[in-house]
Amino acid sequence: MTAAAEKPAPKEPGNDLQKVADLLGGPRILSRRITSALDAHELLLDGLPGSALTHTSSVTSSSFKRTRWKKPSE
Repeated sequence: MTAAAEKPAPKEPGNDLQKVADLLGGPRILSRRITSALDAHELLLDGLPGSALTHTSSVTSSSFKRTRWKKPSE
């Protein structure tokens, strides 16, 4: 069972685990690389750094500002 948890995440562009790690600031903010579900689990057990929330907030805020909202046609 442990072997499955330690299996490295695929290096595909659609890798959700890597997308989440990047959204949280990547290795620079998280102080570690997230390459498996076990890495993500250990990060959560240790606690996310506060700077990860700040990074996520700034990334999503700038993305939101670039999005143009249109009123639905009635």
